[in-house]
Amino acid sequence: MKKFFLIIILFFSSSLLLLGHEFWLHPDKFIFETGEPIKIKFLVGENFEGENWSGNNQSIKALQLHFPNASDDLADRIGAAPGDSLQFSIYEEGTFLLTYNSTNKFIELEPRKFHEYLMEDGLNNAIDYRASHNENDSSGREYYQRSVKTIFQVGDKKTNLFKKQ
Repeated sequence: MKKFFLIIILFFSSSLLLLGHEFWLHPDKFIFETGEPIKIKFLVGENFEGENWSGNNQSIKALQLHFPNASDDLADRIGAAPGDSLQFSIYEEGTFLLTYNSTNKFIELEPRKFHEYLMEDGLNNAIDYRASHNENDSSGREYYQRSVKTIFQVGDKKTNLFKKQ
């Protein structure tokens, strides 16, 4: 039972760093005119050099456009095709917030690849744990989800929506 809890703790403590890939919402620009098309890409990569995600509508737990006093669910605007982007227009001025939360994901990596991730991210305690428990030849598993947001401006009217948690 102790071993089970140690493994769970190991996975949770390293889950954010294992993939080493950033994920972000990338508008084609950050200041728009009223009614202008707004295109948001979902990107994954490192050092903000990314490529389009491989997700689709099945990857979305929540996709919300936040207004000063309301929010709108945009999840149905992402299709079933992998790598779909989001496009919409806003016909009022203000500062807007778009939030995304993914469904839970699970990956499994072969032992060598898992060890490379641990080395790359400097997770020596995980490497030591695996070695001391004879798990170097075991596959690595990760359970994770992504939560991101982006802020953009439509027109000149400024609001304090950027403060919304």
